[in-house]
Amino acid sequence: MGWFDRWRRGGDIPPAVPVWPRPAFVPGGGAVVCEFFVLRPRDLPRVRVADLRAEGHAAAGLPPGLVARSVSLDGEEARAQLDALWQRAPVKDDVWAGIFNGAEALEMLAVDLPDAPDLGHLQAAWAWARAWCRAGALAVVDNRPSAFRTAAEVLACPADDPSQACFYRIWVDREPPGAPGPAACLTTAGMGKFGRPELVCFVAAGAQGVAEEVLHAVARGFLAGAVLAPGERVAVAGVGVAVEGYAAGFNAPPVELAGEGQGLLLRLEALP
Repeated sequence: MGWFDRWRRGGDIPPAVPVWPRPAFVPGGGAVVCEFFVLRPRDLPRVRVADLRAEGHAAAGLPPGLVARSVSLDGEEARAQLDALWQRAPVKDDVWAGIFNGAEALEMLAVDLPDAPDLGHLQAAWAWARAWCRAGALAVVDNRPSAFRTAAEVLACPADDPSQACFYRIWVDREPPGAPGPAACLTTAGMGKFGRPELVCFVAAGAQGVAEEVLHAVARGFLAGAVLAPGERVAVAGVGVAVEGYAAGFNAPPVELAGEGQGLLLRLEALP
């Protein structure tokens, strides 16, 4: 019996699920591009629209710009893709070895949107991932920030909590090649989920903590919908920041960015 029939017979109408907002959204920040993978056994029931609603999705069906597909791991190409994921796993212990060895199929969800005034795309993507975990999948990989979570970890987080879906990472490379003197290079991974460029920042080794605070503040602003453009000078976390378009090998040493996307170079300056 569907919810309409239950309502007609005196039952409750399911409560509306609010869309995760972006209170500082400014149009034109950039395209939203990200990918999620679900590792699963071969014989599982298919995820249905009703399953997504039960896992926190605010609408019926996947919204435009989100495309899901199934991949059997019988072929060499698919196995190579799984092996590439394994190489990126930050933890390679017995638990994750068992997950990768037990995976017989791969579910993929690609997100490609011109912009996103709210976080409904991540809400839908994570409801999709949670529904697969509820059905018996083994793990979920959030590709851009290389976030690997077991099904138990995914389901342990409440469906209305956006922290897992909105996860991003800051990588720190101490004494990176090409950087003058003792230095650290900090880069974000996961800004593409918010339609914003990745961040790059080179600092003296002693300023790493300050740089991390600045990047976290900017990343949280991106999540909320704010934008930064080359040529701007802003104050972030009490620090003056000059913003440039990142041009590897020209205005800064080359570094690898998540998703091979465009980046913004942040230069930390003293406030006047």
